[in-house]
Amino acid sequence: MKRTKFYSILAVLTVFMFSVSCKKKGCMDTSASNYNEEAKKDDGSCVYSPIISIIGAADTTISVATLWEDPYATAANIDGAIVMISDVSDVDAGQVGDYTVSYSATNDNGTTTVTRMVHVVVNQDTWLGDWSVSDNCGGGTGLALNGSPNVIAGGNTEQILITEFLNDITGSYGTAICQIDGDAISVAEASDGAPGGLGDIIYSGFGTMNPDGLSFTITFTWQMNPNGDRSLINYMRDKMMPWVSETLHSKYETLNCYFGEFIDRGDRSKGWVSYASEARYMTNYVGIVRSELRLQRAQNRLEIIYKETENLYKRSKLSKELCELRNVINIGYLVLKMAQARKESIGLHYMHDSSQK
Repeated sequence: MKRTKFYSILAVLTVFMFSVSCKKKGCMDTSASNYNEEAKKDDGSCVYSPIISIIGAADTTISVATLWEDPYATAANIDGAIVMISDVSDVDAGQVGDYTVSYSATNDNGTTTVTRMVHVVVNQDTWLGDWSVSDNCGGGTGLALNGSPNVIAGGNTEQILITEFLNDITGSYGTAICQIDGDAISVAEASDGAPGGLGDIIYSGFGTMNPDGLSFTITFTWQMNPNGDRSLINYMRDKMMPWVSETLHSKYETLNCYFGEFIDRGDRSKGWVSYASEARYMTNYVGIVRSELRLQRAQNRLEIIYKETENLYKRSKLSKELCELRNVINIGYLVLKMAQARKESIGLHYMHDSSQK
């Protein structure tokens, strides 16, 4: 019994000594080129490839259409000796996108590669500066855009101001207050007094910056009757018309909407707008609130339309639409002449520059 017990103790000691003496050695530093994940004891054999330090942020954002200057990086061995770096970059600062810059350095122990992310975006800086208008869709309506607007920063990073947004024969006017969200822009509804007796102009719009950051498009519209008295327009829009709509619905189960038109008559699912960008001379110049200057402007424009229509009438095949157009022009002319003849303000005829109320 004693002899068997002695042999058991000896066997245990032998196994223990063998397991201790066989513990695997190697490099245990995870940053080393020869790191051994199976090593249980560091034997001081670690070697290192170059250490690369990126100068500046490793993840950076720049505004499109600006100059991109690579801050570069530095590389050194573990002992501090400088190592040469090579870089590969696909950054295109003239196009919105996400890009990478790769830096590599090599020594006898291996190669190290690190990357910098560069995000080229449309931000507030992209919108700021002096611009020139290349396509002025409002040029023939009396509500043209200013040909050389200036864009400045607003109250925060998501707001810009387009100064002297609109243009009239007497000069530019109006400041469009715009909200920006990346490449999207929206022009909040604004009211600006136009020069030359044109009255208050109420307009709004939306648009998009091109991916190259060199141009953007804004579609803007204005109220169909922007020349009325400001308090009267507010009353009609905010009090009278909502009351009319509610009464029609509650008493007669009839729904109504503001006068307007379909965005696309071929696809009515695109929606209905209560603002229009077409020239509406009778609405704009011979509305409820009138003045001698506005009536004269309406007459000048009606004469042009009349001459063009009569020329078309003589050269074209007779149609129902053409006859209706001639009749509408004649009715507009009669309304205009009667308004010019009545100098006092009465009923729905309010002369802004008349002393007779």
